[in-house]
Amino acid sequence: MKFTLLFYTDNWESGPTVELASMPTTGSVVWVRGADRDDEGAMYYVDNIMHAERGIDVEDTVYLYVRPYTGYALYAPKTEADRLTERITALEEKLTAACDRLAELHADNQRLLQLLEQQHAAATAQQRHTADWAGQLIQFADAIEDGQQNATDKLDDIAQHLQFIREQML
Repeated sequence: MKFTLLFYTDNWESGPTVELASMPTTGSVVWVRGADRDDEGAMYYVDNIMHAERGIDVEDTVYLYVRPYTGYALYAPKTEADRLTERITALEEKLTAACDRLAELHADNQRLLQLLEQQHAAATAQQRHTADWAGQLIQFADAIEDGQQNATDKLDDIAQHLQFIREQML
């Protein structure tokens, strides 16, 4: 299909008629090859599309109101590819931030695990220490009980001996 480019400078000026493979849409960017095959060509932003009226002999020509596409300047419109690139970049930034946060959380988790292991080791040592003290206290209580029994036995022996002495004195 043939397209006639209309450029806006001071007024709309008719440009070359070019053959494009597909129908562009408003807001899209078209690339037009230079006059010689060696030329780079140019990119244009499509502001509007106008179809010729029926009955005119150039019915198959479509007019594209275009302006130069200069890339990522403030005044240059964005294409869908530009918007997708921006969205992908924004998602990459969010993903990077999420990965950084995940790394921080992982480091915090590792620190908490180490702290938990240290507390578990301290609690185990405390249990062993308490069990040792309990064993020593039981032994001490047994020794006291044995000592009391021995003292009671000695006191009984002394009481019997005093009883014996008293009986002999009387």
